[in-house]
Amino acid sequence: MTFIYVLTMCAIFYVLIQMPLGRLTHHYDVLVAADPKAVWDTYFIHVRGSDYRPGTRVLGYEILSENPLTVRITVKPNFLPMPVKVVSTYDLYEPYTRYKLHGGISSIEIVEEGEFVSEPNGTRLHVAITAPRRGLLLPWLARRQAERRFGALQDVCEGRQT
Repeated sequence: MTFIYVLTMCAIFYVLIQMPLGRLTHHYDVLVAADPKAVWDTYFIHVRGSDYRPGTRVLGYEILSENPLTVRITVKPNFLPMPVKVVSTYDLYEPYTRYKLHGGISSIEIVEEGEFVSEPNGTRLHVAITAPRRGLLLPWLARRQAERRFGALQDVCEGRQT
């Protein structure tokens, strides 16, 4: 009976956390009541050094290359004991309009594409984030973190406390 219990728990752990399921793309559409330049400058840490992301403290950033733009950001997420260095390379970098970057932590390659569209009442930010999908729980947590990050971006750009 104990063997079946342990086997069942291992199977549940594998399905929730480890099972490779290919790649997954999450799409976000956020309206921020600010001009595209203000949203752009806040969104990208290497522009103004902004630190608005909830649950993550930015410890520093460094531009490694201008062509293609390559940035190394050192962050300390609340759920990790040590700081993490994230290197992002921008394949497309058109200030205040659109970008495409790839990067990530160790072997987790993330591709992010975004577009900043000016509207009468602010800036609409369209973002697609593609990453490896492992298990059922981790993609849900990643989507939740991204939604919190975009909410904090709105708060900072619109002058509210995050």
